[in-house]
Amino acid sequence: LAQKYPSSTALPRVYGAQSEALVVDYMASLRVHAEKVLKGTLPDVIYRESIREYIITFPSAWSDKGKYKMISCATRAGMGNANQIQVITESEAAVAYALGRMSTLGLEIADTFVFCDAGGA
Repeated sequence: LAQKYPSSTALPRVYGAQSEALVVDYMASLRVHAEKVLKGTLPDVIYRESIREYIITFPSAWSDKGKYKMISCATRAGMGNANQIQVITESEAAVAYALGRMSTLGLEIADTFVFCDAGGA
């Protein structure tokens, strides 16, 4: 659709190092915003002494190369070193969220369930 109806206001596509720099800037902005919200919400002593961990989601279809590039960008954005940053697929994050919201289902360890991730293109 975008090829058939090009935007007159869209910026030109970027690739390689330039696109990675944009991702790093975006992730750094997210980190700064999250820290600002936490600092404004938590008592100062708790904010200072709390360890911040970042969990990044990525599409299930991504290759390991894409996942490692995302970790590299997060590292450069100040979210910690590669060993501190956790990554999970969007599907895994959706399951964790759904299970947390459905505590009344009575699921127990070793139970089997099916979760359908019907998102994406």
